[in-house]
Amino acid sequence: MRKYFGTDGVRGKANEFPMTATFALRLGQAVAKHFSNGGKKVHRIVIGKDTRISGYMFESALVSGITSMGLDAVLVGVLPTPAIAYITRGLRLMPVLLYPHLITSIAITELNSFQVTDSNCLTM
Repeated sequence: MRKYFGTDGVRGKANEFPMTATFALRLGQAVAKHFSNGGKKVHRIVIGKDTRISGYMFESALVSGITSMGLDAVLVGVLPTPAIAYITRGLRLMPVLLYPHLITSIAITELNSFQVTDSNCLTM
């Protein structure tokens, strides 16, 4: 899974590898497994998204992967990353965000991205 992450997440066009529902499901499983190890099991993972139609597909796939590993997914809907981090800290939830979102660049607006960040918006 690690080989797909660049400097700021996984990027690509929706429905083209690696930005597929299958990849999102496996990503959800990998993140859940990672945060279930080490004695301090995390039970909830926050998922936010942008307004793109593909966000619904990715959100569902991420939830499927996370819950299949025994953790809960908290869906916060359409919010910018800092707002999701604020909610995460405020509710004392797990400090990881899976955020399928639009890359904010005029030149590459057709690309989506998965990011795994902590509650301070630092990419992990």
